[in-house]
Amino acid sequence: MDYFKRLLIYDDLDDVLGFAKAQNVALALQKKEVDMFNQYGPRSWQCTQALKDLIPAFQYTRDYSMAIESAKILNQFLENDKPSEVRVENLYQIAASYIQLGNVIEAQEIVVPLLSSTSTTAIGQWSRYWNLQLTSLLADLAHLKEQKETELEIRRVVLNSFSNEFGVFLYDTFGFRLLLGESLERNHRWKKALEEYRTVYSYFHEYQMFTSIEERISLLSHIYKCQKHIQEEAATQSKAYILLLLRQNYADDSIQKRKVLKFLKNC
Repeated sequence: MDYFKRLLIYDDLDDVLGFAKAQNVALALQKKEVDMFNQYGPRSWQCTQALKDLIPAFQYTRDYSMAIESAKILNQFLENDKPSEVRVENLYQIAASYIQLGNVIEAQEIVVPLLSSTSTTAIGQWSRYWNLQLTSLLADLAHLKEQKETELEIRRVVLNSFSNEFGVFLYDTFGFRLLLGESLERNHRWKKALEEYRTVYSYFHEYQMFTSIEERISLLSHIYKCQKHIQEEAATQSKAYILLLLRQNYADDSIQKRKVLKFLKNC
């Protein structure tokens, strides 16, 4: 799950070389999927795994239509199988891609029945995990429908439930905390958003959990925005650190640096 998606001010795709690299990865995975299909057949684990790898590659390049198409093909191969984690995860990917495209009805038609099937132990010990992941998609749908309070309430419920059932320090728990923070920030609840962001940043910084400089700078920038709106003195220090990271990692005329500077100016 890409919990940072809504927070990223920029990413690899903003750079021509980065976009080309991501496209090449997707093309290579497409070729691999065809090879596995021809060599082992559609129901082989090799073909299934190749399709599973291909779907997030399309999502990363923001080609959500192709991600949906690939996931639907995989779903056909799994159609006669009993309910499984693989099938639930695949349907989740379809719904998440529909949400990225703004297709509320199509996503809802997948999420609602899946929530019912994962409310039991039909897919084993991971039923509850996927039930909460799907509930989080309900918050995304509420966001698309501009139901602000509903979205916030769902985000709180998911975070609290996940924390209690799976642990406070699981990566997904921090991910749900980020999603809640982003919703709070978008609704101008600066102080509460800042609390969520700081919790994530402190832990990720201490335990080196950031996967990219984009994640670190983007989260720091959202922290700065919240600090600025509540007139916190530490905002000046946060901005100075962001500018330092930009100087250390990007050229002055880079699109990444320009995007962050624009965000800092306008927030």
